[in-house]
Amino acid sequence: MSLSAQENIDSHNLVPAFSSGQKISDWSQMELWQILQTDSEITSRALQERLSPANDISCITIRHINRIRARFSLSAPKGRPKGKLNTKNSSAEIIKIDPNISSVGTHIFSHWIEEKSAIDRMVDLVMARIIEYREQLPDVHFPLLFHSRDTIKKRLQAIFFAPLLNINKLVEFDRFETPLNTMIGQGYQSSTMNQFLGQLERIDAGESLMPLLGVGASGKLNYVDGHMVAYWNKSPMHKGKITMLGRVMAGSQAVVSHDDNGHGCFIEYYPPDAQMPQFLIRYCLKVVECTGNKNFVIDRAANSVALARNFDEKKIGLLCMLNDDQYTGEDSFKTTLILKQSDGTKLYKGVWADERKNDPRQFVLTCPEAGKTLVYWATTVFSKDYEAKDWPSLYRARNDLQEKKFKRMKSRGFDVNHGCKMIIGPDRHQLNKKKAITKLQQGNEKKQNKIIDKISHKEDQVNESKAKGHGKRLKQRELALSKLEASQKSLKENETKLSSNFKSLGDPKTRADRDFSKQLIMGIRSVMLENMLNIFHASLIFLMGYQVSLEMMLDLFFERSGARIETLTEYIYLINLQGCSKKNRELLSKMVIAITAMHLKSNGKTIRVETREKPP
Repeated sequence: MSLSAQENIDSHNLVPAFSSGQKISDWSQMELWQILQTDSEITSRALQERLSPANDISCITIRHINRIRARFSLSAPKGRPKGKLNTKNSSAEIIKIDPNISSVGTHIFSHWIEEKSAIDRMVDLVMARIIEYREQLPDVHFPLLFHSRDTIKKRLQAIFFAPLLNINKLVEFDRFETPLNTMIGQGYQSSTMNQFLGQLERIDAGESLMPLLGVGASGKLNYVDGHMVAYWNKSPMHKGKITMLGRVMAGSQAVVSHDDNGHGCFIEYYPPDAQMPQFLIRYCLKVVECTGNKNFVIDRAANSVALARNFDEKKIGLLCMLNDDQYTGEDSFKTTLILKQSDGTKLYKGVWADERKNDPRQFVLTCPEAGKTLVYWATTVFSKDYEAKDWPSLYRARNDLQEKKFKRMKSRGFDVNHGCKMIIGPDRHQLNKKKAITKLQQGNEKKQNKIIDKISHKEDQVNESKAKGHGKRLKQRELALSKLEASQKSLKENETKLSSNFKSLGDPKTRADRDFSKQLIMGIRSVMLENMLNIFHASLIFLMGYQVSLEMMLDLFFERSGARIETLTEYIYLINLQGCSKKNRELLSKMVIAITAMHLKSNGKTIRVETREKPP
């Protein structure tokens, strides 16, 4: 499959090899050759006049054009021109030549996406939402409501493919050269994309696009994980632990659900100060509604007895891992051996050694011959649907299914913040501090009431001892009374301190949260793109019969440059092999064969992919 450029083209009777000279570029030679294919009897003077004045051919002599025509074997016939068209090789007539295009693999992926109707489904949902919006607000007018289907489709394509073209922020449309013109026939500036995204936000397109994530999902188990995205702003905003930076910052928390095949099914954004147990039940019920899957695997952020009880009440299953500080090895459980693995690791099913009536969790312990004992727990629904011996492997699958996917999505714009609109509300940080102080004050007040009762009782005992003339007992009771009075004084000082702290928090304040409408649209885009890349990758591996990572496919195939030739019957993509090692050339050739075996089509024309040693 790996032919030189000349062999590759001549074997199909297409175009000769071109090379830039001092007077004429390879692009100009291609344009000249294309005209000659249609009319080989055109005079060199007419050819010079026909070409664009901006083209460098108009600056060279007719004599030089004749030399180029002789090299192409397309010299004008002797005698007066008769105006006949050249009909030779009409089946391979060139319609258009793009001699230098970047991201050839992305172009081919866009044809595959077109066959899968992924963008068309997005357009259908947006158009349906536009119709609904216009019915609800007939007096509101802005450009998106009147865009044609073709305009909406091209702009959605630009947003969808942007991460594959190294465009993570919309502003980068103004700085980076992209092959959008050769991919979708239209290039864009950031002002257009920002306006389009803002208008999608205005019609609340995020919720409308969510069903796209369910397309292609086939798993029976949901994996849930969150990813913090930092946001820099001088305005007071709610903050949380952005673990990426290791400090408290404003931002957003993207919570994504994948099925057990690694397909992203659902995404929602939450403020960074929201703890997962606060919204997890509500989130999981939405996922069940979208996917129909009622079992979840979540990391230790969801580790809580109360949460396990809530999952049981809602009839949904949960598998999690017990924190290290919640048990002291096997001694904390009553265990029954269920499996001994080939490496000597023993799996036990267990319950708490000390019975806990309000704890519905069931446990599985993995005890290696040398190493730490790990404890997994599940709710009633999960334990009925999955055997206990499978719990550790199901939990460990999280790393490949989610952690690695988050890393890939981060490299393709998942970490980028879109939209700067703020929602002003009560300062939850201040409210939480006030609630904590109020709780301490209430506890302090209860202690003071108890101390008062104890002091009153102890004073009666002291008076009794004085009346009866006690010696040693009187001293003991006076000492006890003095300790109680000291404790009362300490509690009063603590009360004064708490009151001072409460007052120092001041009057109720406001703090901002981000509006996640734009972020949700772009988050759905990122998850959907990851889904489609994984499906394409799986198809490629199946046809190749050879294992290759998604990262290698993106680096070796998607980002390579080449050329495209459009004829009457097909699109021919030529991928440059320049810079590839022998091993990678062989791998790329296998990919090219597999892509051709997909029998992709665009506008009714067959897609053919070949490799070439170096560009003409």
